Amino acid sequence: MKKIFFIPSLLLVLAACGGEEVVEDQSEATEQETIEIEESTDDVDDGLQDLENDMNNLSNEVDSLLNGI
Repeated sequence: MKKIFFIPSLLLVLAACGGEEVVEDQSEATEQETIEIEESTDDVDDGLQDLENDMNNLSNEVDSLLNGI
């Protein structure tokens, strides 16, 4: 009697654990996310360069004002 319940239960557990994963959809999403991350990183780098240039310009202006005193 126990075997009657044990074997179908075991088969059900094995069937639930098995299966195929859709890898292609995940890789396509990952490629799109990678492209978006690279674009965002480029934007951040450009913004950082602009801020450094502004900081250098302001520093030069301050230096010239201090030299004028």
